[in-house]
Amino acid sequence: MTSKRNGISGYTCSFCGKPQGEVKRLVAGPEKVFICDE
Repeated sequence: MTSKRNGISGYTCSFCGKPQGEVKRLVAGPEKVFICDE
């Protein structure tokens, strides 16, 4: 998923909702699903 919080576009974890900048790793899955390392 992409996030538009604070005007910044990026990816977020599909499960916990943390943005890409707050996690060490964000793994992309099928159909725009992303899973973080936490």
